[in-house]
Amino acid sequence: MRNLLILLKNSFNILLGKLQGKKERSSNVAATILFVVGILGIIALYSLQAWTMFDGLGQASVGKICMFHACTTCVSVLLILAIMRASATEKSKDNDFLLSMPIKKRSIVLSKLINKYLFDFFFVALLFVPYLVIYQIRCVFDIGILLRGLVLTFVLPLFSIGISHILDYIFTVVFGKLRFAKFLKSMATTILFVIIMILLIMTTSSYGSMIGVVDLEDYFAKKLVSNLLLKFMFTPNVLTIVIVLAISLVPFIVGFVLYLLTLGKTTETYKSKSKNLKFKASKSPYSMLLKKEFSRYITTPAYLINTIIGVIIMLVLGIFVAISGVDGIAKMLGFKLPATLLACILSLILCFASATIYISAPSISLEGKCIWFLKSQPILPRTLISAKASLHIMLVLPAIVTTSVLSAIALQFSILEFLIVLLLPSVHMLIMCYMGLLINLWVPNFDWDNETMVVKQGMSTTITMILGMLLTAGVIGLYMLFDTLKLWVAFALILGIYSAVALILIVLTYTLGVRLFKKI
Repeated sequence: MRNLLILLKNSFNILLGKLQGKKERSSNVAATILFVVGILGIIALYSLQAWTMFDGLGQASVGKICMFHACTTCVSVLLILAIMRASATEKSKDNDFLLSMPIKKRSIVLSKLINKYLFDFFFVALLFVPYLVIYQIRCVFDIGILLRGLVLTFVLPLFSIGISHILDYIFTVVFGKLRFAKFLKSMATTILFVIIMILLIMTTSSYGSMIGVVDLEDYFAKKLVSNLLLKFMFTPNVLTIVIVLAISLVPFIVGFVLYLLTLGKTTETYKSKSKNLKFKASKSPYSMLLKKEFSRYITTPAYLINTIIGVIIMLVLGIFVAISGVDGIAKMLGFKLPATLLACILSLILCFASATIYISAPSISLEGKCIWFLKSQPILPRTLISAKASLHIMLVLPAIVTTSVLSAIALQFSILEFLIVLLLPSVHMLIMCYMGLLINLWVPNFDWDNETMVVKQGMSTTITMILGMLLTAGVIGLYMLFDTLKLWVAFALILGIYSAVALILIVLTYTLGVRLFKKI
């Protein structure tokens, strides 16, 4: 127990060190205060959102829907955290050191699991507790519901941790023996992530129709997991309690055992049985770099999952429009929109989707400490930049073209309306591509432990996404302008601005960006 407490204290000190950064701060107390204030601020913002939801549904005597939403969101986020944790390549620097110390292996495993538990517990408390407390205030105060809700808050993170280690064991032990292990791991995690997001969207999109349902219990019964959590809180019985606890504890115990068995051991990897040397014809540096970029993209789950969603949205939009057609969209909306307005809306959606695709933004940082190898090769910086930009364009542009063509055929667009749907998102995509590269060359981060740190938490990706979202205001301006100007004049104006920004970024990337790369 003493060793476990020392390990936990050490982990907390490491967290404070990361908050302080490389520059010295006045004391650990200041870092702790900053950490606590940040957490309280996030909780306050999410509590305000929960209160707003109860304003609408709580007054309609269906406040239970809010708790259903909290359960659904909480389970979905825990599954996403489990998938992301399992997909990331753990690069713990202290495993060998800790195993060489006179510390029991289970104490090492427990300390690491407790750290993960506290991380997941924060998200559960953030997503669930505000709804639980506000339900007591706005709907009905019931000490039993409150206590059982708090029990869920403490046990649900165990489910996420257990699932993550079970998935990690499957990915490492099962896929690790196959030739395309990294690719299969990326595809499996991406498919699981997309399925969870689709299920979450399908569930939350039907909240509006729930108010008119005579018996909400019939609606809840179709959502097995969320309904089970609701029963645990509102109408518990022995079977429900046992099932909920089993769902949380069994995966955790299994994950703990698997982690205990694999910690410190080298897993089997694929080994080719071919004894013949194969020499391939030499290719240009550009083609080899592009192949390397593509290989990294499809074999890095964190990179693939976080940047492919926008492409999927584009393709799903095109298929939906092609199947629905003009009549289908009119039936769904309850009224018929003119083709011009539909073209503007589709263009806006595609630009928003493009703003979520930041493939190029972390591409320089992902080189990590191997960046010196690229710099030592007889490769022009422009060639490297072109390869990284090409990957972004090759993945996004076909989705934009496909959606534009399908929409134009299904909705019978004119040439001008087709160009609005095709050109504005395409130029927006170019802006995102070269803006991400330029920002990453400006603020690279090569000191990372796993890819998630630069793909999701990197400064370049954050800045690129924010600026990309702001750029979509140009398409909104198209709506406002074509009421007073002719459509082709408004379109030409917005396209001209977008094109000028794209051209400036491309020139800066191949001039200023090259100089920044040489200084790395």
